[in-house]
Amino acid sequence: MNFKNLNLGQEYTLKEIVAPDNYEVSKDEIKFIINKDQNEEPVVEIIEGSFSKTSKVMIDESGNYQIQVNLEDEPKYDLIINKTNENGEKLENVKFSINGKDKRNKKYKTMQNS
Repeated sequence: MNFKNLNLGQEYTLKEIVAPDNYEVSKDEIKFIINKDQNEEPVVEIIEGSFSKTSKVMIDESGNYQIQVNLEDEPKYDLIINKTNENGEKLENVKFSINGKDKRNKKYKTMQNS
């Protein structure tokens, strides 16, 4: 993803608003400023938050500066629950509920061979 024509010295806030399937939208915001270092090269100064790796400044074939940053999404996970008896046999029709983001007291029932 490219954001073009960012100004030096201006504060920007990067916020994820949509995540790929099976990933959570990050609640984090990254506030940063693009400035120049003592050699007059552009650098990214992080004010709040963090990128997953150090930012990298490159020059494209047209001579324009490009600043590369990396972000990592937190994947969603599946939870498998099997309730068993004392012999290790799976029990069916056991009911559980789960609470949390997007799972408001959602109810689940175990089934045979699950």
